[in-house]
Amino acid sequence: MECEKLVNRLKARDAINSKEVREAFLLVDRAIFVPDKYKMSAYEDRPLPIGQDSTISAPHIVAMNTELLEVEPENRVVEVGSGSGYQAAILAELAGEVIGVEINRDLVENSRKNIAEAGYENVEIVHGNGLDAVDGEFDRIIFSCGISLKRFKGARERLKDDGVVVAPVKEEGYQIVKKYSDGEITEHSRVVFVEYQEE
Repeated sequence: MECEKLVNRLKARDAINSKEVREAFLLVDRAIFVPDKYKMSAYEDRPLPIGQDSTISAPHIVAMNTELLEVEPENRVVEVGSGSGYQAAILAELAGEVIGVEINRDLVENSRKNIAEAGYENVEIVHGNGLDAVDGEFDRIIFSCGISLKRFKGARERLKDDGVVVAPVKEEGYQIVKKYSDGEITEHSRVVFVEYQEE
């Protein structure tokens, strides 16, 4: 019921446009991915603290970035900065394989518990530093942390043909969501994400 109310609010904001993303948001209970003391706020459209100076993104941001990623069922997807595991769980409803990369060990352990509680077997959470922590190429790459334009462009080297990268990229004093697809970079909404951390 609460998930449905949240989805209706996100649709009203034009954050959710596709049937597939709508269904993913109905199936993934955000309350699993927030700390106990914030569970009463789990269905509000705002970021919430998850510890370690990190947050779980506002649902409308997760929805918009998921829509931009255009995930297909056979896709191999990696998320950098997987935090609580919420975005990875949404992606798991849409893709065949999802890998979440998180630099903070405490968040890695917590997100693994969250993913297990939510029942996802096609998600792996790994500890490490960005794309260096994973092998191979991906159909979709999403960053849930603010990155440089250089890192954004570098991520394209890890894409399969027809791949897509979505990331909040640092500009002059702000971050803007950029998408790389079909050889072109497009710009979308201004956002505020936790910055990419080096080990």
